[in-house]
Amino acid sequence: MFELLKTLTEIPGMIGHEDLVHDYVEEQWHPYCQDISRTSVGNLVRRVGVVDQSCWLLLMLMR
Repeated sequence: MFELLKTLTEIPGMIGHEDLVHDYVEEQWHPYCQDISRTSVGNLVRRVGVVDQSCWLLLMLMR
C-alpha cells in the first residue's frame, strides 16, 4: 500500500492538469474492467461488471 501511495503522490497533477494521474490510473485499471471512461469534468468511471443484476462502478474524483 505504501508503494502505491508513494507512486500516486509522486505523479505531477496540479489542479486542472491531472492528465498524468488519469493516464496512470487508467493504465492500472485497464486489465480489470470492462469499460473506462472520462466525464466532461475529468473524473474516471470504471465499469467492472454485473453482479446480481446490478452494475458496479468505481469512480475516481479529481479535485
